[in-house]
Amino acid sequence: MGGKPNLPDDLQMQIKIRLQNQVGAEHAISKEDLSKMIFGVYTKTTDRQIREAISLLQNGRNKAGEEISVELIVTDTVEGGYYYVATDEEFDAYMADNQSRINRLIEKRNAMNQAYWDKTRRKPNPMQERMF
Repeated sequence: MGGKPNLPDDLQMQIKIRLQNQVGAEHAISKEDLSKMIFGVYTKTTDRQIREAISLLQNGRNKAGEEISVELIVTDTVEGGYYYVATDEEFDAYMADNQSRINRLIEKRNAMNQAYWDKTRRKPNPMQERMF
């Protein structure tokens, strides 16, 4: 598993330009189409680069980590595609989807944590088992 993708210097600006008319869920553009518009091709690398660049834009950061304005770019994980949020309902759906993802991650973390403790730290010492 590699580190963060190497982002082209102008990728965030290119994404903002390409998405400026993609306002509202009905105008969402797939990451494949967005990649083809920007890079001329869609690959695993361009996919990762676009996702990372959009994540930075959503967090109000440029690729150097400096603060910039937050972009209200959202995605519908069911229908797919990126777009600028246009309504309260779109924003609420995006936030609910994020909360659902957070909840699933917390459940997974808790299950893994419990399994680790059950299987490693609470396991009796084999020498103690033989004593009885």
